[in-house]
Amino acid sequence: MLIAVEVVYAEPNLQLMLPVHIKDGATIQDLLSLPIVTAKFTWLNFNNNVIAGYAVGVFGAVQSLDYVLNAGDRVEIYRSLPIDPKEARRKRAKDAKKAAKAR
Repeated sequence: MLIAVEVVYAEPNLQLMLPVHIKDGATIQDLLSLPIVTAKFTWLNFNNNVIAGYAVGVFGAVQSLDYVLNAGDRVEIYRSLPIDPKEARRKRAKDAKKAAKAR
């Protein structure tokens, strides 16, 4: 039996969504290894069952590549962030404080 899932990836100027039908009981690794997926997401590079530089999740929750998919799952490919979100907030607060003092 086949189940319907989708694979998504987003950057500020790029959003990709690919609906896929896969065997019931398949894992995220099985999904990301499909030719239709590797053709669309050409930068994915498997190395010892890890996607180099990327994490994956389902509906916002990080999952391992051996996660068994369910019908309707949205598999998300997460890119690494250029800066830690906490550090970005600290920098914005520091910059705002400097700007307030300069007034």
